[in-house]
Amino acid sequence: PKGSGLGASGALGIVLVGLLSDFVEKKLSLCQLVDIAADIEQETGIPCGKQDHYASLLGGINFLRCQGESVEATSLQLTQESLEELHSSLLLVYTGESHFSGDILRNVVDAYQAGNRGTHDALKALRRIANEMKQMFQTRDLSDFGQLLDENWCFQKQLHPSINTRRIDELFNIAKANGCSGGKACGAGGGGCLLFHCNPDRIKSTRNALEGVGARVIPFRFDLQGLRTWSPQ
Repeated sequence: PKGSGLGASGALGIVLVGLLSDFVEKKLSLCQLVDIAADIEQETGIPCGKQDHYASLLGGINFLRCQGESVEATSLQLTQESLEELHSSLLLVYTGESHFSGDILRNVVDAYQAGNRGTHDALKALRRIANEMKQMFQTRDLSDFGQLLDENWCFQKQLHPSINTRRIDELFNIAKANGCSGGKACGAGGGGCLLFHCNPDRIKSTRNALEGVGARVIPFRFDLQGLRTWSPQ
């Protein structure tokens, strides 16, 4: 759905730049592909980072370390068994509320630049959680995934009040009441999609409860290949 927080604009930008690169037979590095795609979004007035572009370009599960304009991507390799375990415990849910991430990101940037202590502390906490999740994937022990997801959401909400909504709170309360161990808003928040983690034996009851209040559960699979381009023979 439009405004879902799933990085569609970043994916579209990567596909566009990849296709044009092939068409003019100009080989671009991964960094160049991302930089051009991100520049296109920013030139159209949409503030964005580069995480969505790297996710679409690389595929799989990655850890991104950002230092200024530099981004270092580390692929977190999981066995097929671990991927299936993770996939079977996740629900991707559309709230029914569209959002424009640019407005929310501007709010966060403004709060950061104004020296808002809550925003600064929340960003530091999110960085810590990302490192803990990286370690979890590297050890392939996913038992704390739901808890880390939930902790991430607690600090994500503290970046700016516009990130959370009554509808999001409603769906979180329903999911938790049905055994969900954690969740977060996808992308900037403020609507769009939510990702919930449940024990596989509680997935069906959680799904039914969320759909009962008008939420839409979206089927998905992990893409491990990222950007692929080809030419007809």
